[in-house]
Amino acid sequence: EAETALNIFQSIANGNNKDTVSVNAIMTVLNDNGWLKQSLQIYAQHTAVLNHTSHLLALQACANLNDLECGQRIHSQIELDQIEDMTLKLKFATTLIDLYGNGLEMESAQRIYDSIPDEHKDVMLLSSMMDAWYKNQGNKECLALFANLSHINGNAQIRPDTVCYAIAIKACTQATAY
Repeated sequence: EAETALNIFQSIANGNNKDTVSVNAIMTVLNDNGWLKQSLQIYAQHTAVLNHTSHLLALQACANLNDLECGQRIHSQIELDQIEDMTLKLKFATTLIDLYGNGLEMESAQRIYDSIPDEHKDVMLLSSMMDAWYKNQGNKECLALFANLSHINGNAQIRPDTVCYAIAIKACTQATAY
C-alpha cells in the first residue's frame, strides 16, 4: 500500500539516511499507485541523491499527469546523448515521447524518436511514437510508422504487439485520407 510505504519512507530520520535507493523505491511505489504528485514532491525534496532512475521516474509521473512544463524542466537536466546504456536510453526516449506527445509538442517527440538509431528502436518506442501521432491527429504519420515496421531496426524486424495494432486501428478509424 502506497500510504504505508510513504509513512515508512517519511520516518527515516530527517533525510540523513535517505539515499538514492530509498528515494527511487518510494517514487516507484507512488508512481505505480497513481500518487504522481507525491512522487514529484519526493523528487523535488531529495535532489542531492537523484540519479538517472530518479529522473526517469519523475518524467514518467510528469507524462502521466500531462505536466509538460515540469517534464521539460527535468528533461533539461538530462543529456540523452550521454546515456550509454541503450536500454536506459530507450526508456528515457519512450517516456519523453509520451510526455511531448501528450503535451502537443510533436516536433520534440519526433526529434527524440529520430535521435535513436534504427537498429536500436524497439516496439515500445515505436508504439509511443505512433500513439503521440495519433493523439495529435497525425493519423497518416501514425499509419506510416506502422506500415514501415519491416524497415526499422535493419534485419531485426520489429514485430508489432497488440498495442501497436490497437493504435493503428484507432488511427484508421480517424484517418480521412491514407
